[in-house]
Order: sequence, then structure tokens, then C-alpha cells
Amino acid sequence: EELDAEIVRALQEALQPLGVDRGGLLHVMAGSPVVRGSHLWYAEGIEHVSAEINLAELFPWSYERMVVLGKVRAVERLTDLPPEAEVDRQSYLQMGNKSALGIPLFVGSEVHHLIVAQSQVSECRWPEDLISHLRLLGDVFVSALRRRDDDEALRIAKENLDMAAAS
Repeated sequence: EELDAEIVRALQEALQPLGVDRGGLLHVMAGSPVVRGSHLWYAEGIEHVSAEINLAELFPWSYERMVVLGKVRAVERLTDLPPEAEVDRQSYLQMGNKSALGIPLFVGSEVHHLIVAQSQVSECRWPEDLISHLRLLGDVFVSALRRRDDDEALRIAKENLDMAAAS
């Protein structure tokens, strides 16, 4: 019952010391370019963003890299983005971001969630060991969420079976 709040708290504990201003767990909707922020954390005074974002429209380069190819997208400085990421750069600027990180999390062979971190105050470094730790944390979150969903589906199926047996 406390899973959602614990995920947000853990995100804050993991990201805040890194100089990150907002972060979260984004659910990748199957067959859709829209991602939904299921668990979002914001530092005090940081503007909230929409819980649903058309990633392919606002960040086409990042969408291709993370969701289609399943690769990490680490942007330490906006000037590091390649020329083909100009739409992404403009979206980052509009959101006030100086650095961003996105890590795909898989269920089977499909990207199911993204763990994301953004900094508006300063540029952040994203060393490989940090990315590995955040991926592991994200995998724990996704496993816990899937288990909760499976438990709920099992409970509903049992209720339906009990009702059918009582009839």
C-alpha cells in the first residue's frame, strides 16, 4: 500500500545528493510514443512538468535512443547533443534543463519504464557506475510494481471465481 510513496522517497534519496532537481519513473506505454510519469520527484521550487509526455514529439532523438534502441541517454551539457538532436535541445531549453539522464528499464525484451533525472541548476556528470546503480534501483522499482499488479490481478480473478462458484 505504501509502495508508490516509497518509490518517490527512494528517488529523492538517490537523486538529490547528485544535484538533480527532478527525477522519476516513467511508464512507457506499449505501442505509443507517450510516456506517463508514474512516480515523480521534484526539488523544492522546481516547476512540475506534465505527467504525460509525447516523448517522440518533444524528444525524438532521446525517444529513438532510449525506447526504440534501449540505450542510455546521458546529457551532461546541452552542447554535447549531436546536431540531429536539435528538437531535443530546444525542448530541454524550454524546460530549463542543463543536464538530463534517461535509463531504459526492460521487462523481457521491451522497454517498460525509464528512470530519468534532470538538473536545472547545474550541469551533472553521469559516470557509468552511477548509471549502473540507478538502473538497478529502477529494476527493483519495476519488479515491485509488477508484483503489485500481478497480486491485484490474482485477487480479482479469485473474487470472480468465488462469485462463479457461489452462483
